[in-house]
Amino acid sequence: MKSTGIVRNLDDLGRIVIPIELRRTLDISEREPLEIFMDDEKIILRKYKPSEEKQEVLKDLHTLLETEKDPTVKDMLQDVIAYVGK
Repeated sequence: MKSTGIVRNLDDLGRIVIPIELRRTLDISEREPLEIFMDDEKIILRKYKPSEEKQEVLKDLHTLLETEKDPTVKDMLQDVIAYVGK
């Protein structure tokens, strides 16, 4: 693990600020979701990436949508794709 030498205090709501230098280095944008993990006594932040499994499901749903003929079923598939894609 690499030390940055940066120390930040928690505010009253338990928030910390990630310094701009780190956000630029790691390409983290404002409002970008981060995942929070624990490893023993460590807190680990990682850029959120939808799971590969979710991507596979979306790919399969798009394939079904392309081959489906029934307009009612196509509408339902589009609704499911929109929901899963959130």
